Amino acid sequence: MSKHNLLIVIAGMLTFLGGAGVANAVPVQWSVNGHYYDVVSSKDYVSWDEANRDSQTLEHNGLSGHLVTLTSAAENDFVWQLLSAASADDFDRYWLGGYQVDGASEPVGGWTWVTTEVWDYENWHVGEPNNSGRHGVDQNWLHYWDTTIGEWDDMDLRDIMTGYVIEYDSFSLRPDAAVPAPLTVLMFGAGLIGIAVSRVRRKV
Repeated sequence: MSKHNLLIVIAGMLTFLGGAGVANAVPVQWSVNGHYYDVVSSKDYVSWDEANRDSQTLEHNGLSGHLVTLTSAAENDFVWQLLSAASADDFDRYWLGGYQVDGASEPVGGWTWVTTEVWDYENWHVGEPNNSGRHGVDQNWLHYWDTTIGEWDDMDLRDIMTGYVIEYDSFSLRPDAAVPAPLTVLMFGAGLIGIAVSRVRRKV
Protein backbone atom coordinates (compact mmCIF):
# COMPACT_ATOMS: atom_id res chain seq x y z
CA MET A 1 0.00 0.00 0.00
CA SER A 2 1.38 3.43 -0.92
CA LYS A 3 1.79 6.20 1.62
CA HIS A 4 -0.96 8.09 -0.20
CA ASN A 5 -3.40 5.22 0.23
CA LEU A 6 -2.35 4.85 3.85
CA LEU A 7 -3.29 8.47 4.50
CA ILE A 8 -6.66 7.87 2.89
CA VAL A 9 -7.30 4.87 5.17
CA ILE A 10 -6.29 6.83 8.27
CA ALA A 11 -8.42 9.82 7.30
CA GLY A 12 -11.40 7.59 6.63
CA MET A 13 -11.12 5.88 10.02
CA LEU A 14 -10.75 9.18 11.85
CA THR A 15 -13.82 10.50 10.06
CA PHE A 16 -15.79 7.38 10.98
CA LEU A 17 -14.72 7.52 14.61
CA GLY A 18 -15.07 11.27 14.88
CA GLY A 19 -18.86 11.34 14.81
CA ALA A 20 -21.23 13.61 12.96
CA GLY A 21 -22.31 15.96 15.71
CA VAL A 22 -21.49 17.78 18.89
CA ALA A 23 -23.50 16.84 21.97
CA ASN A 24 -24.32 19.24 24.78
CA ALA A 25 -21.78 19.29 27.61
CA VAL A 26 -24.16 17.85 30.19
CA PRO A 27 -27.07 15.54 29.27
CA VAL A 28 -30.30 16.32 31.11
CA GLN A 29 -31.92 13.73 33.37
CA TRP A 30 -35.67 13.16 33.39
CA SER A 31 -36.74 12.41 36.95
CA VAL A 32 -39.64 10.20 35.86
CA ASN A 33 -37.48 7.37 34.45
CA GLY A 34 -33.96 8.36 35.44
CA HIS A 35 -32.79 8.44 31.79
CA TYR A 36 -30.56 11.17 30.39
CA TYR A 37 -31.23 13.06 27.16
CA ASP A 38 -29.05 15.19 24.95
CA VAL A 39 -29.70 17.24 21.83
CA VAL A 40 -26.97 16.92 19.21
CA SER A 41 -26.53 19.67 16.66
CA SER A 42 -24.66 18.30 13.68
CA LYS A 43 -21.53 19.91 12.28
CA ASP A 44 -22.96 19.13 8.87
CA TYR A 45 -26.23 17.59 7.80
CA VAL A 46 -26.58 14.05 9.11
CA SER A 47 -28.45 10.97 7.87
CA TRP A 48 -30.45 8.63 10.13
CA ASP A 49 -27.79 5.94 9.78
CA GLU A 50 -25.06 8.36 10.85
CA ALA A 51 -27.12 9.58 13.80
CA ASN A 52 -27.90 6.00 14.83
CA ARG A 53 -24.24 5.00 14.62
CA ASP A 54 -22.89 8.04 16.41
CA SER A 55 -25.39 7.94 19.27
CA GLN A 56 -24.37 4.36 20.05
CA THR A 57 -20.70 5.34 20.47
CA LEU A 58 -21.50 7.47 23.53
CA GLU A 59 -22.00 6.72 27.22
CA HIS A 60 -23.03 8.80 30.22
CA ASN A 61 -22.91 7.79 33.89
CA GLY A 62 -22.38 4.19 32.82
CA LEU A 63 -25.49 4.21 30.59
CA SER A 64 -25.38 3.46 26.87
CA GLY A 65 -26.48 5.98 24.27
CA HIS A 66 -28.95 5.46 21.42
CA LEU A 67 -31.34 7.54 19.36
CA VAL A 68 -34.18 8.65 21.62
CA THR A 69 -37.21 6.37 22.05
CA LEU A 70 -40.44 8.15 22.95
CA THR A 71 -42.71 5.67 24.69
CA SER A 72 -45.21 8.02 26.35
CA ALA A 73 -46.79 11.43 25.89
CA ALA A 74 -44.96 12.68 28.97
CA GLU A 75 -41.57 11.59 27.62
CA ASN A 76 -42.32 13.07 24.22
CA ASP A 77 -43.27 16.40 25.84
CA PHE A 78 -40.09 16.40 27.93
CA VAL A 79 -37.84 15.76 24.94
CA TRP A 80 -39.67 18.29 22.78
CA GLN A 81 -39.23 20.97 25.43
CA LEU A 82 -35.56 20.05 25.74
CA LEU A 83 -35.13 20.34 21.98
CA SER A 84 -37.06 23.61 21.83
CA ALA A 85 -34.80 25.11 24.49
CA ALA A 86 -31.63 23.92 22.76
CA SER A 87 -32.51 24.95 19.20
CA ALA A 88 -33.79 28.32 18.03
CA ASP A 89 -35.42 26.89 14.93
CA ASP A 90 -35.60 23.82 12.68
CA PHE A 91 -37.22 21.68 15.39
CA ASP A 92 -38.41 19.36 12.63
CA ARG A 93 -34.89 18.61 11.45
CA TYR A 94 -33.97 16.20 14.24
CA TRP A 95 -33.87 12.41 13.96
CA LEU A 96 -35.56 10.14 16.50
CA GLY A 97 -34.95 6.45 17.25
CA GLY A 98 -37.92 5.03 15.37
CA TYR A 99 -37.86 3.15 12.09
CA GLN A 100 -39.95 0.77 10.00
CA VAL A 101 -38.74 -2.81 9.68
CA ASP A 102 -38.06 -4.20 6.22
CA GLY A 103 -41.08 -5.68 4.47
CA ALA A 104 -43.65 -3.99 6.72
CA SER A 105 -46.94 -2.83 5.22
CA GLU A 106 -46.89 0.84 4.28
CA PRO A 107 -47.31 3.34 5.72
CA VAL A 108 -48.27 2.36 9.28
CA GLY A 109 -47.00 -1.22 9.70
CA GLY A 110 -43.86 -2.38 11.45
CA TRP A 111 -42.78 0.79 13.22
CA THR A 112 -40.38 0.04 16.07
CA TRP A 113 -37.74 1.58 18.29
CA VAL A 114 -33.99 1.02 18.09
CA THR A 115 -34.27 -0.58 21.53
CA THR A 116 -36.35 -3.60 22.52
CA GLU A 117 -39.00 -1.30 24.03
CA VAL A 118 -42.57 -1.86 22.85
CA TRP A 119 -44.01 0.55 20.26
CA ASP A 120 -47.32 1.34 21.97
CA TYR A 121 -47.34 5.16 21.87
CA GLU A 122 -47.54 7.35 18.76
CA ASN A 123 -47.74 11.08 18.12
CA TRP A 124 -48.00 11.36 14.33
CA HIS A 125 -48.84 14.65 12.67
CA VAL A 126 -52.19 14.65 10.87
CA GLY A 127 -51.87 12.59 7.66
CA GLU A 128 -48.64 10.94 8.80
CA PRO A 129 -47.06 8.52 8.26
CA ASN A 130 -47.78 8.66 4.55
CA ASN A 131 -44.68 7.12 2.93
CA SER A 132 -44.67 9.98 0.45
CA GLY A 133 -41.15 11.16 -0.23
CA ARG A 134 -39.67 13.39 -2.89
CA HIS A 135 -36.93 10.86 -3.66
CA GLY A 136 -39.28 8.09 -4.79
CA VAL A 137 -38.20 5.72 -2.00
CA ASP A 138 -39.91 4.50 1.16
CA GLN A 139 -40.04 6.78 4.18
CA ASN A 140 -39.06 4.40 6.96
CA TRP A 141 -37.33 6.66 9.51
CA LEU A 142 -38.73 8.91 12.23
CA HIS A 143 -38.19 12.61 12.91
CA TYR A 144 -40.09 15.50 14.49
CA TRP A 145 -42.60 17.42 12.41
CA ASP A 146 -42.46 21.22 12.26
CA THR A 147 -45.16 21.96 14.83
CA THR A 148 -45.23 23.37 18.33
CA ILE A 149 -46.39 20.15 20.00
CA GLY A 150 -43.74 17.58 19.11
CA GLU A 151 -45.58 15.63 16.42
CA TRP A 152 -43.87 13.01 14.26
CA ASP A 153 -43.27 12.47 10.56
CA ASP A 154 -41.83 9.62 8.49
CA MET A 155 -38.83 10.44 6.32
CA ASP A 156 -36.72 8.58 3.79
CA LEU A 157 -33.11 7.58 4.34
CA ARG A 158 -31.79 9.94 1.70
CA ASP A 159 -33.02 12.96 3.64
CA ILE A 160 -30.65 14.69 5.99
CA MET A 161 -31.26 16.51 9.26
CA THR A 162 -29.51 19.17 11.30
CA GLY A 163 -29.25 16.95 14.36
CA TYR A 164 -30.69 14.20 16.54
CA VAL A 165 -31.58 13.41 20.16
CA ILE A 166 -29.66 10.87 22.26
CA GLU A 167 -31.11 8.95 25.18
CA TYR A 168 -28.90 7.21 27.77
CA ASP A 169 -30.35 4.17 29.55
CA SER A 170 -29.88 0.44 30.10
CA PHE A 171 -32.25 -0.92 27.45
CA SER A 172 -30.95 -3.48 24.96
CA LEU A 173 -30.74 -2.55 21.30
CA ARG A 174 -32.61 -4.40 18.61
CA PRO A 175 -30.17 -6.53 16.58
CA ASP A 176 -31.10 -4.84 13.30
CA ALA A 177 -30.55 -1.38 14.80
CA ALA A 178 -27.28 -2.06 16.60
CA VAL A 179 -23.87 -0.98 15.32
CA PRO A 180 -20.41 -2.16 16.48
CA ALA A 181 -19.50 -1.13 20.00
CA PRO A 182 -17.05 1.80 20.24
CA LEU A 183 -14.16 -0.36 21.47
CA THR A 184 -14.76 -2.92 18.73
CA VAL A 185 -14.79 -0.22 16.08
CA LEU A 186 -11.69 1.40 17.53
CA MET A 187 -9.78 -1.89 17.60
CA PHE A 188 -10.89 -2.65 14.06
CA GLY A 189 -9.73 0.76 12.88
CA ALA A 190 -6.44 0.46 14.70
CA GLY A 191 -5.93 -2.96 13.14
CA LEU A 192 -6.48 -1.60 9.64
CA ILE A 193 -4.07 1.25 10.24
CA GLY A 194 -1.48 -1.14 11.70
CA ILE A 195 -1.70 -3.43 8.69
CA ALA A 196 -1.35 -0.49 6.34
CA VAL A 197 1.70 0.88 8.19
CA SER A 198 3.32 -2.57 8.19
CA ARG A 199 2.87 -2.90 4.43
CA VAL A 200 4.36 0.53 3.82
CA ARG A 201 7.40 -0.32 5.97
CA ARG A 202 8.01 -3.56 4.10
CA LYS A 203 8.06 -1.68 0.80
CA VAL A 204 10.42 1.05 1.99
